[in-house]
Amino acid sequence: HAATVGLGDKRIAWESKLSSELSDIKRRIDYVDANNKEIVKKNKIARDEYDLMCATMDCKKKQLKTLNEKREELLKRRDEVKARVFNMEVCAYCGSPLSEYDQDKERKLFNERKEKDLQTIVNEGKVVKEQIELLNQQISNLAEQVAEGFSEIPLENKDELMAEYNSLLEQKTPFEETDVYKTLDLEI
Repeated sequence: HAATVGLGDKRIAWESKLSSELSDIKRRIDYVDANNKEIVKKNKIARDEYDLMCATMDCKKKQLKTLNEKREELLKRRDEVKARVFNMEVCAYCGSPLSEYDQDKERKLFNERKEKDLQTIVNEGKVVKEQIELLNQQISNLAEQVAEGFSEIPLENKDELMAEYNSLLEQKTPFEETDVYKTLDLEI
């Protein structure tokens, strides 16, 4: 009877040991799976951030192109204003010749308008220049970051754990076929 109780205790101990080993490996596999899910999330975030940087850089390049076109248009307008020449010798309304005094008065108004137009263009040009410089700096910074690319974190490999787990399952012998059982069975 004592041998039968001993046999039951040995069976429980043997099965508990095997179950504990399998549980330990399964827990480690689950841990790797959970880590891999987090790694996949982090890799997706890194990829999305990289794609956003690329899209932002493309957008800023388009803005830069537009600003450069505006700058060229401002330069053309500036040249047109600079090329304006006073040639008002007759009244614009009635066509009669203007006196020297009226010509001087009109010339002064013309020059004031010309200077005001030039100053407006120059002020717009300064704003555009600042925007161009800012965009060039931003594009340069983004280009450096894009050139670095992004790197994915490699997933943890669980092949060894799976092999160990499967090996234990394959090696799992019924208790009745173990040496412990055979020894105790002979005693009974």
